Amino acid sequence: MAYVPDAKPANWVTLTREGSFSNPRYGRFEISRDMLLAMARNFEAGMAGTGIFLNVNHQPGGAAAAKVCKLAVEGGRLRALVEWTDFGREAVPLFLRRILKKLAGTLGSKSRCATAKSKTAQPGCAVYP
Repeated sequence: MAYVPDAKPANWVTLTREGSFSNPRYGRFEISRDMLLAMARNFEAGMAGTGIFLNVNHQPGGAAAAKVCKLAVEGGRLRALVEWTDFGREAVPLFLRRILKKLAGTLGSKSRCATAKSKTAQPGCAVYP
């Protein structure tokens, strides 16, 4: 499960990684290291022109779970320093518990996400520090 510390309002999470992906809506696409680096540079340059926020379960009508404060590329992953909102601190652990419950039912209780309780990155999980 994602680690959302009670004592700190912010921590690093992985947003995406380089690789080849397939999506029912968008088809096959690739994300390269150069693309990740460009995203981080554009963010630092203020190209978005507004704050970027993370939502929960793709429900943009709800409150934001976190605000992206900084982007960095680490080992082929796009990482974000996010500042958690009160809504995010409550919603994200509940949301991830639902995901883990579904994964445990479909992949078995020994899946990488279902057994994740540490602060280390768990490949395949929705959000991880």
